[in-house]
Amino acid sequence: MYFNEACLNYPAALLIIEPKSGEIISANNRAASIYGYSIDELLTMNISDLYLLELNQIEKKNDRYLHIPLKTASNKIITVLEKKYSTKINGKTFILSKIFPSEEKISLNGQKFNSLYDSDTPLMIVDSLNKVIKLNKKFETLFNCKELDSIGKYGYTLIKGLEKNRFDYLLKNLSTSNTNTLTFYNLDDNTTYKLTAYASTYLDDYVGAYITINKTFQTRNNKNFGLELEHKLEEIEEKNSKKDDFLARMSHDMRTPMNAILGMANFGIEEINDPKAVQYFSQIKDSSEYLLALINDILDMQRLERGEIKLEEVITFTPRIAQKIINIIRPRAQQKNIDLNIDLECEALFKYVKADERRIEQILINILNNAIKYTKDGGSVTWKDYVTDIGDGKVVIKHEISDTGVGMSEEFQKVMFEPFTCEVNSQSKHEGGSGLGLAITKNLIDIMGGKISCKSKLGEGTTFYIDIILTLATEQDVKGFINNNIIKIKEGSLNNKKILICEDIDVNITIIKKLLAFYTSNIEVAKNGIEGIKLARENKYDAILMDIRMPLLDGLEATKEIRKFNKDIPIVALSANAFSQDVIKSLSAGMNAHLSKPIIKEELYSVLSSLI
Repeated sequence: MYFNEACLNYPAALLIIEPKSGEIISANNRAASIYGYSIDELLTMNISDLYLLELNQIEKKNDRYLHIPLKTASNKIITVLEKKYSTKINGKTFILSKIFPSEEKISLNGQKFNSLYDSDTPLMIVDSLNKVIKLNKKFETLFNCKELDSIGKYGYTLIKGLEKNRFDYLLKNLSTSNTNTLTFYNLDDNTTYKLTAYASTYLDDYVGAYITINKTFQTRNNKNFGLELEHKLEEIEEKNSKKDDFLARMSHDMRTPMNAILGMANFGIEEINDPKAVQYFSQIKDSSEYLLALINDILDMQRLERGEIKLEEVITFTPRIAQKIINIIRPRAQQKNIDLNIDLECEALFKYVKADERRIEQILINILNNAIKYTKDGGSVTWKDYVTDIGDGKVVIKHEISDTGVGMSEEFQKVMFEPFTCEVNSQSKHEGGSGLGLAITKNLIDIMGGKISCKSKLGEGTTFYIDIILTLATEQDVKGFINNNIIKIKEGSLNNKKILICEDIDVNITIIKKLLAFYTSNIEVAKNGIEGIKLARENKYDAILMDIRMPLLDGLEATKEIRKFNKDIPIVALSANAFSQDVIKSLSAGMNAHLSKPIIKEELYSVLSSLI
């Protein structure tokens, strides 16, 4: 037996499971009581004899209690809350399963919960992933569903007309000291529902919430209400349209100077022989690219609000990610005389992986920047990672980022992942901050299926623990990655070609000319759409590079006019507008391709080569 006396009498059921075979190698008294077998009997069994789940599901580790079904010795099916841990015994890895029956104390407000469950108020209980654990009879009747069929489904799917983002918002940041409410109108049955969510804890771990639902009033025949609702929806649509326009304009206004910064930094790297100057320009370039990534996130606000952010996983080179991060954070550490210690195992063992490179950079840079920000001059920051192979071509990269900074209070640690929260101390007053960094980081890690936690003590520093799951690249993936990163230009396709640049900003004109100078100097410029149409009508060009936002006439309208008399000339949008709808607008206007600023020279060469 691996359990000592304390574990044998622990109030939760404990099992140690061999992860590959599912063999039970240790059990305590509580497990014997719940399963209905003696400890000796359990030690002769496989976990598949008890669980109504496949073994590969049992192997998945989780850091929160999840609701699962199992069968007892009497073949009775019961539901339990289980949390699994990875544990090592004599150097070998096992799964430790910790279980409580769902019927036990599920809420700190036990009496209130029991009375609600048996009352005429519809009630839903969800776990920490917002998935259904239990429904009472009243809920089943009101929403025409069965508890048995609903367990494990996302709660919002059972309530017709309720959007996922609104349901998630109802449960977001819920703690044991408060409740949240949500009122929504169901167009199908002209009914208004009020949802009240109460925080729920299960012994020592947060589980989720229980939600009561009330029909506040019927409005089937209330024409005025329907008219008000219609007007309200129109008002919302108008606001969303204005928001889209604002974000598009902000995209252009912010990305345009970033194009200049990145363009000039690239020229500095390529043209200056002084190693120190090249280092400066490289740091400007890396920092600018990271700032551009942040701008992209801000401009993606609607997708973030609606939970529509999707990972863009591609084959990537882990040493490149690490080096970019180091280039960004090291100058700040040096400025504060902070000792930066870096020990990265992942970059040495697994060079090619499938990952969303920008999101990983965003997560790690944010935590490292905070470590440097809240560490006083002369302190130290350490970044280490460890690799665990979890099979099926996947690995978990465990990042550990620690500092000797000011630390965080226990009270702040409870809310540190909530938006717009900052702990006020001497260092935060000096450094400033929006209070969004940790909230965004936590959301991104959740989307990636990872986890983040921390240990911190005031005056002694902080350590963050971040787990990120990555898929290893195959040999074929690596070959494709290398081939795709080789500039593909048809021999002689760009030499001495005549190019018209339609662009109104001088620094952008300078950058584009320098990018094209390697192949051709036969370049003319139009500073507005009307001038561009005139030159395109009077001259024969091999291609036109068309900015979207220009004075007098924009690039979209100019392209439409050019297409009336020249349908064949390649026209490429060079736009600071980066939204997908902007690309659609460019192509619909008659352009052949859309490239976003800041301009990447490899993309520019490749696109022109394929079109000319």
